[in-house]
Amino acid sequence: MKPAWLTTLAPSPWHLDKGQVRDKDDNVLASVPYTLNDCRYDANAVLLVTAPELLAACVAAYHELRIRCGYKPGYAMYDELAAVIAKAKGETTP
Repeated sequence: MKPAWLTTLAPSPWHLDKGQVRDKDDNVLASVPYTLNDCRYDANAVLLVTAPELLAACVAAYHELRIRCGYKPGYAMYDELAAVIAKAKGETTP
């Protein structure tokens, strides 16, 4: 089951259409400026389009790590996941 805040994201999957990142309902979420033969455009666009899945994977990994290992202060992977999830949610790090 998805956490409540994750369900407030635009519906996924997201896709790229002529320089625009669109949600499942074809609403424009972002525009990715580009010029022909600019590989940064492709890399940035792919990262934006996969954002919902990446965030969901981070949340799943965070919870799995906590369940299997418990929280250990200073455990780098746990802290990094917590920080990136908080940042994606627009929150401060716990």
